[in-house]
Amino acid sequence: MGSTIYYVRHGETVWNRLQRLQGRQDSPLTLWGVQLAIDYGGQLQRELGSQRDVELVASPMGRTRQTAAIIADVIGLDSDAITVDERVAEHHMGAWAGRSWAELGEELGIDPTRRREWDLRPPGGETRREMLGRARAWLAAPRRRAVTIVVSHGGFSRVLRGAFLGLDLTAMAEIPMHTHGRFYRLEGGQCEEVVAHEAQAPPEDLLG
Repeated sequence: MGSTIYYVRHGETVWNRLQRLQGRQDSPLTLWGVQLAIDYGGQLQRELGSQRDVELVASPMGRTRQTAAIIADVIGLDSDAITVDERVAEHHMGAWAGRSWAELGEELGIDPTRRREWDLRPPGGETRREMLGRARAWLAAPRRRAVTIVVSHGGFSRVLRGAFLGLDLTAMAEIPMHTHGRFYRLEGGQCEEVVAHEAQAPPEDLLG
């Protein structure tokens, strides 16, 4: 049986607005972030139609779980049924979480252009290559339902979409950032953007 994956990034958070790396740390959804989650749910409801064979999966972070709970409410699913999966957590930024790339450059001399290096490990964190391994492991696992809605993060989105499309590392690094206001339909080897809310794109280096 074929399956469809909808990949949703959580709504905007306080640290998103401040352009701070979040990684495995958390900050609350802004009011606009809550509205985005409602809009995602409404667009997903239109996408699903009468389809009820749906699983909702969320990263363990508070911002993703809150977004998933709002989506569940909008589409009529029990929020208690949300599956939390560590494999779809955001890039672990370790000691860099809570900082901006500008601060990391000024205080620690870290060149922001290195952020896409596959083997760069923040202190106490993980490499992007390790994050890609988690994305591939999640994609390889059998889907339990005809439709899976996964609520995760901007950084993880790029590697999961790249892994789904079978891209090499060079091509994967060029995948556009997952901006707020849209999610992705992954089906039949294709990745299609679905716009749920017309929004201004955030800076490219915004992570989380």
